[in-house]
Amino acid sequence: MKRLFDISLSLVLIILFLPVYLIVSTVIVFKMGRPILFKQKRPGLNEKIFKIYKFRTMTSEKNKNGVLLPDDKRLLGIGKFIRSVSLDELPQLFNVLKGEMSFVGPRPLLIEYLDLYDTNQKNRHNVKPGITGWAQVNGRNAISWEKKFEYDLWYINNQSFILDLKILWMTFLKVVRKSDITSASAVSMEKFEGSMPTLFIYGASGHGLVVQDIAKACNYKKIVFIDDGDNEFKTFESIKNKQELTFALGIGNNKIRKVLYNKIINSGFKIISLIHPSAVISDSCILGKGSVVMPNVVINSNSKIGNGVILNTSSIVEHENKIGDFVHISPNVSLSGCVTIKDITHIGIGSSIIQGVTIGSNCMIGAGSVVIKDIDNNNLAYGNPCKNIREMNE
Repeated sequence: MKRLFDISLSLVLIILFLPVYLIVSTVIVFKMGRPILFKQKRPGLNEKIFKIYKFRTMTSEKNKNGVLLPDDKRLLGIGKFIRSVSLDELPQLFNVLKGEMSFVGPRPLLIEYLDLYDTNQKNRHNVKPGITGWAQVNGRNAISWEKKFEYDLWYINNQSFILDLKILWMTFLKVVRKSDITSASAVSMEKFEGSMPTLFIYGASGHGLVVQDIAKACNYKKIVFIDDGDNEFKTFESIKNKQELTFALGIGNNKIRKVLYNKIINSGFKIISLIHPSAVISDSCILGKGSVVMPNVVINSNSKIGNGVILNTSSIVEHENKIGDFVHISPNVSLSGCVTIKDITHIGIGSSIIQGVTIGSNCMIGAGSVVIKDIDNNNLAYGNPCKNIREMNE
């Protein structure tokens, strides 16, 4: 029914507006030159790319370096008028007729935004994009991106033919009143930069850089490094709303990581775990705060991972393991089922731990070790089979 409505109404309107198309095209040619239409690739239903049509409203003026001038310099009086009465949207009737768009739906945005959406925001592509939508009649360019997406998702979950008719009528009233054409701070709507908060990585060492790469893979676009100096941290403690700051741990040393974790938590800040998209984690796994799960890690059923844990590249944690707080599991480590590793222990690269073994707290297991029996607290051990070498200081 909606597609039939779109075809019928678009055909009628294209015929009715033919004189308007001719007048607007002529004015654009005389005032701004060619091209008449603005064409741009946009993602539509199921993120399929199509080319959207609009009347051009800005000139193509460039500075001496060949770079386009800012929008407010290129949007002249005729362009402002075309936008103010929404004449620039008329060519999209052909997009509707072709089936690339509908009259009502979420507005088609830039392709570059596809990587910035969170999981819920991506659902806006579950329906055809529209010339107008619920967000457009509830603020249009005068509201934030997050509010727009909230309205888009509400429409998707509540769409009906009656609701579409209501939105079309409200759109007509908006056009007549010329309301919400621009944002509060710019001629055009500001670019969407993602809904993810700024992430503060505590620790700017080599491990911090690795954590930064994982944060980028998790779609964090704004990342700031801070060191562990007391003076710098105190500047953050003065912030009234502690949840404004989101921290991740970028320190490889287990003991220092524990100190910084406690400092962040006790100061009332939010600390998160980062999980690389290529990691495979069972739904029954419990993962503490401030941990980092690196590429190609596998964590199987009913394993419990503590706070501030590092699970390095390609490590494997089998079923029902218990890993304490501030443990560092190096790359290519394999933990068989029902292994227990207590707090602040480091497992060296390429080590294997057989089923049921317990490794105490504050231990260091050397690279390539094969652990076949329990290791007491505060021990350095390595070898195949792994043996205690000496006791370590707590």
